[in-house]
Amino acid sequence: MKLSEEEWQSLMIDLIDGKLTGEMKEMVERQMAESTIHQREYEALKQLLAAFAQPESVVPTDELRANFSQLLAGEKQKIADNGPSKHLSAETGGKKVSAQIKDQRWAPKRSVWLPIAASVALLIGAFWLGQLTLRGRLQATEREVDRLRAEVQASNQMVMLNLLKQNSASDRIKAVGYANEMEEVDEKITRVLLNTLNFDPNINVRLAAAEALARFGDQPQLRLAVVASFAKQTEPMIQITLIALLIDWQEKRALGPMQQLMEDEAAPKIVRAKAAEGVGALYPL
Repeated sequence: MKLSEEEWQSLMIDLIDGKLTGEMKEMVERQMAESTIHQREYEALKQLLAAFAQPESVVPTDELRANFSQLLAGEKQKIADNGPSKHLSAETGGKKVSAQIKDQRWAPKRSVWLPIAASVALLIGAFWLGQLTLRGRLQATEREVDRLRAEVQASNQMVMLNLLKQNSASDRIKAVGYANEMEEVDEKITRVLLNTLNFDPNINVRLAAAEALARFGDQPQLRLAVVASFAKQTEPMIQITLIALLIDWQEKRALGPMQQLMEDEAAPKIVRAKAAEGVGALYPL
């Protein structure tokens, strides 16, 4: 089963969450066991999801709550110890008593709200500190994922180039397959694929290279190189494969070579028919 990178990531997340069962779980585990890329991305995803599951980094701790309660209780006790009874005495006059009662009515509010405001500020500070901590963990996990992907990319390129030097056609086909697993392919790799398409002695290896090049249709220079390669091909299977590829790209620069192939009486009928189909699909209306 050929899955996109987004589908694989979705399935791996479901596997981590325990949502996959039966044949689907067995298929994902089996195919993941065959790919070092998916194995490493699976471990990176586990780390990333674990970082999200850290509520303690954004929720005030029990110790902070206890300190807040203790501070509030202390302020309440101060209010009780300095109540109106200590300010009212037999010696106080009416105006003095009235003034003291007025002061007493407002003084507790000032003494209570100050520590409450400080405690709220402390709670808000703890929340934002937790947010920063979580953000730092996520950024560190993302950097680790990027580092692992870069390592996998470099490893795949090295393996691919080494396998292409082997005498075994199956090894060279396997080498071309590594290009399909690379998220980013530089000019060096596309040039290797083009050389394989043009010069490999085994037709199956060349077909694999043609199929691997299909994903790079957004590169104008590569498309032009494939058109030039198509004009030189003589193997019917390669010609038919490249016709389908160029139609898919809507590469109108291939019209000339396709018309020539369509009119070539020495070419097999099926190849000429496919070339005519290509001309019809690419010819500007």
